[in-house]
Amino acid sequence: MKDKGFGERLSASRDAKKAMAAKFLQRPAPDDAAMLERQAARAAVAEAREKRNVQKEEARREAEKVKAEEAVKAAALAE
Repeated sequence: MKDKGFGERLSASRDAKKAMAAKFLQRPAPDDAAMLERQAARAAVAEAREKRNVQKEEARREAEKVKAEEAVKAAALAE
């Protein structure tokens, strides 16, 4: 088995690094249909999440209101 020379090892390393960089640097264009579809899906998920958070907040406030009213009634009955 013949050992590779230093220059061959350097060029092989450089080629491997270029191949890895090319693999990771491939990006779809900003107007790519798949990219736009993913962005739309993310926006829909974010909007649904925001709606759920608003509904949870409203339910929490309503529960606090009911609890406060019950406390007032209980205090009135205790007197």
